[in-house]
Amino acid sequence: MASENGKTIICTIHQPASDTFEMFDRVLFLANGKIVFLGSPSEAVRFYADVGYPVPAHTNPADFFIQTLAIIPGEEEKCLERANQFINAFMKSKYEVRMRQYLKLSNERFQAKLFEHGKASIPTLIYALFLRSFKDNIRNPSFLWARLVQKVIMGLFLGTLYLQTEMNQDGISNIKGALFYYISELTYSTVFGIQTFLPSDFPLLVREYHDGIYPVICYYLSKIMSYLPIFTIDGICMVCISYYLIGLYPTFTTFLTTLIICILIEWSASGVGIMLSSISPTYAVAVSISGPLLTVFSITGGLYSNIKTIPESVRWVQYFSWFRFGYESLIINEFSHYDNISCALSDGKPTTICENSGKSVINNLNFEMSNMHMNMGVMVFYILCVFIIGYVGLVLRVQLAR
Repeated sequence: MASENGKTIICTIHQPASDTFEMFDRVLFLANGKIVFLGSPSEAVRFYADVGYPVPAHTNPADFFIQTLAIIPGEEEKCLERANQFINAFMKSKYEVRMRQYLKLSNERFQAKLFEHGKASIPTLIYALFLRSFKDNIRNPSFLWARLVQKVIMGLFLGTLYLQTEMNQDGISNIKGALFYYISELTYSTVFGIQTFLPSDFPLLVREYHDGIYPVICYYLSKIMSYLPIFTIDGICMVCISYYLIGLYPTFTTFLTTLIICILIEWSASGVGIMLSSISPTYAVAVSISGPLLTVFSITGGLYSNIKTIPESVRWVQYFSWFRFGYESLIINEFSHYDNISCALSDGKPTTICENSGKSVINNLNFEMSNMHMNMGVMVFYILCVFIIGYVGLVLRVQLAR
């Protein structure tokens, strides 16, 4: 029934009867892993006769063929010589020519069928690769759940450390420290955590790209899409837990703006981590570059040094730092709501240097009140740029890898 429906049947059979043997359309004989004959049973009889081994009368051809090619203990050399005689005869026969013609035709038909169906679209490839990467992340508890637990613990610790900070002169310093800690925690853990982005997958990416399975852009976008939710939810958890514990400005709009700024900060850090992972030849190189780079960005971020006092020769660095844009935005978002701040310290003693309003806090850091939304836009542009640089570097590495 299967053969009548155009199906190919492949089977091996041990010592078939002559009538069963004659039912086969084609038979394949092998010796020492090489083809001895491929064709119909009747052609096999003629081929053996041409080689000098005609099938005796009243003999089952199948038994004769097997006996002729079998390796008999004690006669190995003679049997191997006979097998090679059949192999060489087949290589020079019309049956071998016909076999190669069949193979060529079958390959052409197969290729035509492939092009007939066409390749999967880019969105389909991205979706399939995204599912593969996302499932891999979900199955990796050390990557997903460890980050969430870490951020919950750090949110509780930060909220407890700065619990209900009173807005006075000491409180100003505490709030500035808490906001800068947001940036540091969202940056360092993200950059170093996401640098596992590529190393383990790179050999697989190279092989699948050069096999024509998908372009690099599909892999790159799917990886970003699978990682960003993880590197967003953990930061949201930390900010949500710590925000009201610290006593930051209690309106929902201010809280939501802080949350958006922190998400942009973490995405900027993710972009830099992915970029370094993509362009660095090894994981060790990426990590060794990240440390000094983050230190420079942190120092020029606006907390450790006033941005106006940074020497001209290195002041340009701050414009490549999301620390700078993120910190200025967080400071403006928080302190722009305070018109009157007590000049007393936490112990009630007055101080000779007083920042008596949120505006004075912002001005003393040499930040501009109007810069908050511009900074957020710059961070979006920054994220796109580092992703593009990472993509270009990854494409070059993949193309040079083979």
